[in-house]
Amino acid sequence: MSLTAFADPPRVINRPTVTLFLGEKCDKDGYVLPMEVARQALIDKIGAEAGIQFNVKVYPWRRAIKMAERGEGLLWGASWTKDRAQRLSYSKQIFNFSIWLVVIAGDEFAYQTIHDLKGKRVGIAQGAQYSGDFAGYRGTLFTVEEEASSLSARLAMLMQNRIDVVMLGSLYESAYSVETLLNKPYGNNRPLSVLPQPLGVKPAHIVASRNHPIQQYLPRIDQAITRLRQRGAL
Repeated sequence: MSLTAFADPPRVINRPTVTLFLGEKCDKDGYVLPMEVARQALIDKIGAEAGIQFNVKVYPWRRAIKMAERGEGLLWGASWTKDRAQRLSYSKQIFNFSIWLVVIAGDEFAYQTIHDLKGKRVGIAQGAQYSGDFAGYRGTLFTVEEEASSLSARLAMLMQNRIDVVMLGSLYESAYSVETLLNKPYGNNRPLSVLPQPLGVKPAHIVASRNHPIQQYLPRIDQAITRLRQRGAL
């Protein structure tokens, strides 16, 4: 009889299932859009490398942050701010995103520094936080509107002249690409324009509640990110 008959069966490595919160994206009618193929592929890639099965759940951004702060799951795609860092631990960077300024075509203004937002009414996503000059000058140099729950709602406010500019985070690295993407569903009545200079480029991370057992997964995720980068797969 072959010795292989007595060989140990292949080991089955159990991958823990971990909840991963994502901020929802909605269409112009307010319906939640399915996750982009590229984002799902990136999540799957990091999960497989880390030996984690991510259970993805999509919520409005503000709610997703609050649930992550309570330790109910990890949060995907958060940028670092001083305020968040008091409650959340951060993974290594997973990608960069640009923060673009969207206006009605014809209402463009020269943007180079935060002072060029003087007197503007700026629409941002619920729960969004921006560090540095934006945080320091909001409410004094310019006003911030953050009650609209979706991009479509913020753009509707822009078209109704209730705000002057919408801030939009995107993986796209050119204003033209973002502008083209926005005008397909939203620019039929009043074309939109994206200013050529972004507010900034920010790294995005996976985050976990500080002093909560769920943060035990961050070292595994960091190691996975490092290995993927070393192989040129991230």
